[in-house]
Amino acid sequence: MKKEIQTSENEIKNLNERIAMMKSKVVGKKDFQPLLEATSNLRREQEEEAILMEKLREAKMQIEYLEQQTMLAQQRVFDMEKTSSKDTSAVQMLDFLKRDVKRNRDLL
Repeated sequence: MKKEIQTSENEIKNLNERIAMMKSKVVGKKDFQPLLEATSNLRREQEEEAILMEKLREAKMQIEYLEQQTMLAQQRVFDMEKTSSKDTSAVQMLDFLKRDVKRNRDLL
């Protein structure tokens, strides 16, 4: 544990030294500020793009789910129309309802 703490302290010291060295290199350079602004803007745009890509992925997933639900509803309507015909017996209707209940349980 002490060794890990010492290693972390050394890393912090090294990072601080590198930051100080980089600051000394860029202080007074006239090109630095526009470059800093450009890189900051690029980073912000990349973050926004990542957020938009995630929203697009979620929207596509939602569309796929809704399409599945629509297909299931259409199938149920078709099946109900089929079973409600005059030629359907009570036994056939019960068999259909049993299959429908089983299919609904499988979806859960």
